[in-house]
Amino acid sequence: MIILHSRHSAESKAFVAKFAEGNTVIDWYDNPEGQLQYLLSGQPQPSGFPFVVYQGKGFANPESPQWVEDEVTGKHLTEQQQLDALTLVPKLTIRRALRAMGQEAELDKILAVPEFRKDWDDAAEVDLSEDMVTNALAQMSIDVDDVKRKILGLGE
Repeated sequence: MIILHSRHSAESKAFVAKFAEGNTVIDWYDNPEGQLQYLLSGQPQPSGFPFVVYQGKGFANPESPQWVEDEVTGKHLTEQQQLDALTLVPKLTIRRALRAMGQEAELDKILAVPEFRKDWDDAAEVDLSEDMVTNALAQMSIDVDDVKRKILGLGE
């Protein structure tokens, strides 16, 4: 995690004092080299201090690094909210989830249907909320939420 810090901000100083360990801290106004490196890296522009960057996403004045991680990863969401949020999924991820569930053969049966196969071949990602997908999986007695749980690693 990257923490952009301003010594002119009491909130920023308190945040850094509490959460600096194990994170990269750049004093925005007192470290011009660090500031330049950060700007050249293509990371989000700070909009307040402290500013925390995690997995390419930036947050001004967050509660804690754990709060930021939970925001980015969705860990703070209920299981149902996580399932509902997962829609576009790479095809290989779906295949691997079904393989892990012992249902890869059912995917191959679905792909034998020309209409479904054409859409599958044309897509880089599959929308698991699309009716054609949910209906095809349901016909093979596969619950879309079970596939999503496997992909998200929930309930393991």
